[in-house]
Amino acid sequence: MQKKNFKIHSTILNENNEHKKTSLFKIYRRKQISYVSYFRSFLLGSLLKAFFFKNEFAPLIATICDEQIRSEDAWSFPEWLNNKLGTLELSELCKLERKEFKKYLEGYLNVKWPSGMKKEDRRKYLEKTSQHLYNALNFFSREGKTPVTMFENREYSSLEIYFMLRRLPGFGPKKASMITRD
Repeated sequence: MQKKNFKIHSTILNENNEHKKTSLFKIYRRKQISYVSYFRSFLLGSLLKAFFFKNEFAPLIATICDEQIRSEDAWSFPEWLNNKLGTLELSELCKLERKEFKKYLEGYLNVKWPSGMKKEDRRKYLEKTSQHLYNALNFFSREGKTPVTMFENREYSSLEIYFMLRRLPGFGPKKASMITRD
């Protein structure tokens, strides 16, 4: 007895309103993947929010890194760094030299670089970002504050917030105005 293979097909309309046969299994698989992807991003988003809430220097690190690379990669870096170092406490972060920040960034971004980014641009990104991270963390150490405690318990105008952020290494006019606007 010969084994028969059955395919269930459905007719759908493509972009040109032409009828197209497609497997229902393909449609189901696409929907399944999109649901899994949505659930995964929702779950990861919730976990990252909890991580950022517990680690007050994580948003600062992510914001400084969020330039020229995918935002998802920049905002996942602090958690990766926390796993490598075991902490994101300011005292421990300030023990790192700029070269060590560069080494960690390079290790993290090894397979995450944007495809169109040239080798020279990658080198410049690593140099600049590691320098900004080093300077920003040492700024907070010298000031004896955190990104949360740098703001007193009062209302600020947008302009005041903008100029407070501009004092931080790695916060240029674009980043400061984006944060102030939000």
